[in-house]
Amino acid sequence: MNKLFSQHDRPSVLLRDRPERSAMTTTTVYEPGAVVPTSGLYGVVDRSGRYLGVEITCVAGHRFPPTRVPGGHGYVLRDRTIHRSN
Repeated sequence: MNKLFSQHDRPSVLLRDRPERSAMTTTTVYEPGAVVPTSGLYGVVDRSGRYLGVEITCVAGHRFPPTRVPGGHGYVLRDRTIHRSN
């Protein structure tokens, strides 16, 4: 389910609630404000690396936003974006 935001506090990324998946693409935890290395879905994790059930879509070269989840510490890549050529 997508979360709704007003025009003034709308994030530059889409927040999604997703069921927990056991396999993550990487185990590297990226901190808010770091440059996004690969476009894709990133899961919010706590300090121990436990997935908190929220994913955001990030674009390579942009910066990770602040975590809006209580206890959120950073982001882990869960699913890389696949780009198709025309």
